Amino acid sequence: MITEKLREIDNLISQEIAEYNNLSKLYDDKKYSLIKLDLNSLSEVDNKINEQVCIIKNIEEKRKVVDKELGIENATMSNYLELAQQNSVIIEKNLLNKKTIFQDLNKKIANQEKTNIELLKHGMGTTNKLIKIIVDGVMKSSQYNNYGKNVKDENIGISSIVEEV
Repeated sequence: MITEKLREIDNLISQEIAEYNNLSKLYDDKKYSLIKLDLNSLSEVDNKINEQVCIIKNIEEKRKVVDKELGIENATMSNYLELAQQNSVIIEKNLLNKKTIFQDLNKKIANQEKTNIELLKHGMGTTNKLIKIIVDGVMKSSQYNNYGKNVKDENIGISSIVEEV
């Protein structure tokens, strides 16, 4: 019974690893979209990332159901390894390997996310500078009166046209 449940956990963890690899690829796509300033692609990639996160959460929920069947609340990889050590050496080796893969994937995805955040910050800074240049340009542009003559800053006011009916 326990060995069977451990195999199920092992399979679910394999699925999680595959989905995290897909998530990593999507983070790479997001980075390239940010670099190319391709907003359409960026939007599509963000939607795919959200879908991928949902897929991963569903697998985690399935794993939690098996955890309850094993009598473990909030199980960690160490809990699985401890059970596997007592019940199946083969599953224990698989889980040890997957633990290393998970750790590497975690570091990779965290680094990708950090890179994407920095790219977003840089893009926002650049955008803010461009907006400031545009606003400054508009504010310094010449203004003209009804007769097409240049109006000096000190004479600028709000004008209204009053018509007699």
